[in-house]
Formats: sequence, C-alpha cells, structure tokens
Amino acid sequence: MTSKAFGLAQLGNVYDDGALSSRNLIINGAMQVAQRGTSSSSGGYSTADRYFHNLSGATSTMTREEATLGQEVDGQFEYWVKLNTTVGNNFCGIQQRVENVRSLRQGKATLSFWVKGTNPASGQYLVQIQRLPAGASGATLDTILSDTYSVSSTWTRKVFTFDVPALGTSVTETGNSQIYITLGSQEGTDTSTDAWELNITGVQLEVGDTATPFEHRSYGDELARCQRYFQAFNADNGTNTILSNGIAESSSAVRGAVPLLVQMRSTPSVSVSDITHFRIYTTGGHGFTGGAISGLSTKAMGVFATTGGSMTAGHAGQVLWDNVAGHVHADAEL
Repeated sequence: MTSKAFGLAQLGNVYDDGALSSRNLIINGAMQVAQRGTSSSSGGYSTADRYFHNLSGATSTMTREEATLGQEVDGQFEYWVKLNTTVGNNFCGIQQRVENVRSLRQGKATLSFWVKGTNPASGQYLVQIQRLPAGASGATLDTILSDTYSVSSTWTRKVFTFDVPALGTSVTETGNSQIYITLGSQEGTDTSTDAWELNITGVQLEVGDTATPFEHRSYGDELARCQRYFQAFNADNGTNTILSNGIAESSSAVRGAVPLLVQMRSTPSVSVSDITHFRIYTTGGHGFTGGAISGLSTKAMGVFATTGGSMTAGHAGQVLWDNVAGHVHADAEL
C-alpha cells in the first residue's frame, strides 16, 4: 500500500463544507451566543458573548440582531451585532480579546468579517489588532494590524492580511497575555454630533494569507467555548429551580457548591441579581436573608446562605430560587 499527500490546490473546495476545523481564533464569530441578553447601552461585556462594548465616552446601544427566515447575511449568518451610536467618541466600537499572544505565530495572518451600516464623520472605520504581554498592566507590546474601511447599506465582506512579527524573548505564554481585535471608530474622528450605525458578523481570525470560508461551529460547541469566560445560571421556569445542594451547618446557615458547566479560564467573580429571589429549603422553606455566592476555583462556585428561619444542623439543605428574574453570573473574562 502506498500513501499520497495532497496540497490544498489538489483538494479543491473541500474546506467549503467545514474541513480545516479550529482555524478561527475568534469565539462566537457568528454571534450565536448571547448569555447576558440581546441589548445594552452599557460598556463592557453586555450582549453577544466575547464582544466587549467599548464606549470610550460615546453614547451607543449594542444589540444582537436576528435575521428573518430567508434573509440571513450572505445566506449563512442568522445573527449579527449592531452598534447604534448617537454620540460618537474615540475608539467607540467592539473588541474581542483572544487569549495568549502566541495564538498567532510569526508569519501571515488574515482577519475577515461582514459589515454594513453608515459611516462616521471621517467616512471610515478602524480595524486594529494589538498584542498585550502578560504583566504589562494594559501596555501594548505592538500593533500588528491597523487599517481603515468604509461601509455601505449592503453587506460586504472585508478581508485584511497582515504580517505577524516574532515575539521578543521577554514575552511569556500565560493566561493573561492577549490579542486585542478592535472594530469601530478612529481616534480624533468623532465629535459630539456624530451618529453612525455599524453591523458586524462572520468575524474570523486565522493563520495564513488566505481568507478561507467562515468556520461554522454548532451552537453547543460555541456555547462551551464562551463558558470558559462567562457562565449564566438562570431560573428555568420561575418556580423552585435548584441552584445548589448542601448541608445546614447551623440553625441559620446552609453551605453548598455549584459545579461550573465547563472549567473556566480563572476563578470567576460572581454576581447575584437579588437575594430576595432565593430560598433555603431544609425541613421547610426559609427566606434567604444573606450570605454569598462566590468563585471557589475554575471548576466550582461556593454558596453560603443565611436565614432567619430555624434549621437543624447536619440536615441536608437546598438553595433555590422562585422567580424567573433571579440569576447568578460567573465571570472570568479577559
């Protein structure tokens, strides 16, 4: 038996059907996952997962939009992010922060995405990629791509191929080094009267000098990738949804743990919507009067709940919520 190697030219368009997997360094490039919600006027991570809404002094609403059936972008993207900016400012836009500066090795790399909308006062938007070394407190190692583009009312794919220089020997591979991809307005081009709208989807960053067809991943695969950085625990039906099983360690406190859905990038910070949504159940229902839910490790959250009710130490206990508005968020974003 003999074997034969084939180059891409010989393989033809085989990659159109999803081969060459794991080439896209962008997580949630098709905007499928939106654990936090679909609309926000706040800065930070606020709607589609892994996209940081960089207000930079601007007034802008970021929404995750959904196409009607048959109106998908380029016939393939069901979702996109829209930035509706009524008051512009420098660098207003979205960012994705890719873990580990070594994700892009020395050589050629290509960034591509689909856009439409209206242009800012300068007539152009900024696309920029920067590398940030670990321990640099936000200092930029270097800028490996800085270019501009304009948009129209028609969806268009933009492609940028650029050189990736070698990293210096002082840069180490850790969980804190990162690559910033920025899409938005330019420095010094927006004024208080500027208004613009930018719609983006199909974001792909890959090694090489060719923009290959977009790598579509299943919702489950994309969600798991997003959950390395953020996990939302919400009441499913508004009635007695269990958050944690535990044990009453005294007459007024229950302690338990919540396994995280996937191992997170780092021990998460945890936020809780409102303790009035939560209840403690041992031999009866008790109001959640205090306590804390916090990150224990990259694999679990800890629950410490207190109540004014009378419990028996050593009895099994549950922490649950009884209102659909209740949520717990675990955050390990870059």
